[in-house]
Amino acid sequence: MKSPYLFEEHNLILDNAEKRYVLKIRDRAQDEKPREKLLQSGPDMLSTPELLAIILNIGTKKEEVLTMTSRIMKEYGPRSLMMQKNAATMAADLDIPINKAAQIIACAELGRRFFERNTNAAPILRTAKDAFHYTRDMHELPKEHLRGIYLNTHYKVIHDEVISIGTLDANIIHPREVFKPALEYSAAAVILVPVRYQ
Repeated sequence: MKSPYLFEEHNLILDNAEKRYVLKIRDRAQDEKPREKLLQSGPDMLSTPELLAIILNIGTKKEEVLTMTSRIMKEYGPRSLMMQKNAATMAADLDIPINKAAQIIACAELGRRFFERNTNAAPILRTAKDAFHYTRDMHELPKEHLRGIYLNTHYKVIHDEVISIGTLDANIIHPREVFKPALEYSAAAVILVPVRYQ
């Protein structure tokens, strides 16, 4: 028996006004789905949340994958996301499953290994103005971050990591979290960038 209903152009019929429907990837037109968009137009045409959605593949019961990746980018910021190396910390900070945090960290590590710049090309931070421009990506972050930038004797950045992510107006850390990377990377100087810029 033929169905009396016909859906065209991916239109949605919603019969529950009380419950908000979140558009899922499967509901999108073929050329709007991240994977298909990448195959058809190349990675340059995708937003960062869309690229991250391809990596994570599916969301969770409470959050659709594109909603999740958009929130991750908004709450963590691109540089913080790339610098985090602890999956448990990321999972707790972002309220995502630890396997998804591990996927993000693995991709970030691959990116660092494949495309990390030569030490000679590392940024040089001599003044507060240099540090301000270097950490410009923190300006729009919604939570308080503490970032450690570790320099060698020539003021070149040898390591950069987010030490801690707090709440809207607080961040609690222990001094060892700041000095452990300094010892690991034999840093001659440390620049601490607290909170986000208002």
